[in-house]
Amino acid sequence: MRSGNPVDITRGIILAEPITIARDDYNLILAPGTPTTSVHIPEDGSLSPEAVDASFAEAAQLLARLGRQTSTLFCESWLLDPTLELLSSPEGNLCSFMRRFAKFPVASVRPMMVERVFGWGANNFKTSDLPERTSLQRNLKQRLMAGGDVYDVGGVIVIP
Repeated sequence: MRSGNPVDITRGIILAEPITIARDDYNLILAPGTPTTSVHIPEDGSLSPEAVDASFAEAAQLLARLGRQTSTLFCESWLLDPTLELLSSPEGNLCSFMRRFAKFPVASVRPMMVERVFGWGANNFKTSDLPERTSLQRNLKQRLMAGGDVYDVGGVIVIP
């Protein structure tokens, strides 16, 4: 039996209520010492499901050619924040990409979403001065003005 605080892998948060489960009742995907490969998301890369599928398939082939024994991909990004479903189209590429990953919380002083959505240096502006050129900017600014938060989130995915 194991006890601990579970992670809600959809929202990327640690639940307050501890649980106890039998080891046979869960499938361990990632543990200390398990090799994994970090995923980089290029700023100008497509997040269409087809492009992401192709990229992951290419990564799996490359890792196999290199003899790298890893079955998981790891990512830490504002693009994994489930809040995106409130800020952009839930059917869009951003949310589709975000939902691929089992999420876990990442402690950060300044989440990257503000600078990535509004531009470098945006964390130094008053929220009321942030631009509203896109629907994502408008929705994020509105959330921040209302006292809402955004997060950097970590995620893991089994290589397809």
